[in-house]
Amino acid sequence: MRSIVAIGIFFLCVTACNKKKTNTPASNTGTSIPHTNVMTLKLNGLAWQAHPEGYSISKSTVFNFSGQNNPGSPFSSVAFAFPLTTTVGVNNFGSAGTVTGKFKDSLGLYFTAKSGTLNITELDTFSYGPKKLKGTFSFVTDTVGGKTYTVSSGFVDFKL
Repeated sequence: MRSIVAIGIFFLCVTACNKKKTNTPASNTGTSIPHTNVMTLKLNGLAWQAHPEGYSISKSTVFNFSGQNNPGSPFSSVAFAFPLTTTVGVNNFGSAGTVTGKFKDSLGLYFTAKSGTLNITELDTFSYGPKKLKGTFSFVTDTVGGKTYTVSSGFVDFKL
């Protein structure tokens, strides 16, 4: 009887450990690679990047979008406000344009874009604000406390 049990266990181990290998690729489960939000720019020639958890969107009479470089304090931020009717294309900052841009430094001082552009290449909105915003931007701020900032090589790719 012991030999029959031993033979049964032997065959069970051989068949369980001898799985057939195939070259069939794994099936597509329909999952996609998650989108990574990014906002980068040069601030007076130095690299600046928004923190992955530092984005804010809202809607009032305009769409508001901002990115900050640190989720805690102190932080600096770059923000845009644009009309609800804004579409893809080049939008001017400053008095000639309808788009506003701001830079807040780590001391809490706000600087308004007096000239420059926001070139929106992708825009998709919903009731609370932009759910997709992609484009490039650059601007020069007004002077506050003897300081002026130049924002150049700006790039944003945000998806809610």
